[in-house]
Amino acid sequence: MRKRRESYDFTKMGIPIGAKLQSKFRKQENIEIEVIDAHNMIRYKNEEVTLSNITKRITGGRTHPTPCWTYNGKNLEKLWKKSLGEE
Repeated sequence: MRKRRESYDFTKMGIPIGAKLQSKFRKQENIEIEVIDAHNMIRYKNEEVTLSNITKRITGGRTHPTPCWTYNGKNLEKLWKKSLGEE
């Protein structure tokens, strides 16, 4: 049986509260969001939501959020894997 991965966490990924994340969506304009807590909450257009929630709304479907965003030019998926010791 495959072990479930630990949830992503901004602090463990080296992303501080107040940091700006940039979108990597192919069909949408560049979107910038702000990290507002250590785990997974962000601010988008004055609304506080999870990174997963806003990613699903923007893409119109179910997708893991970390490949869709960058921090200081670094992909969140890579930062997440590094925080888990997978890279």
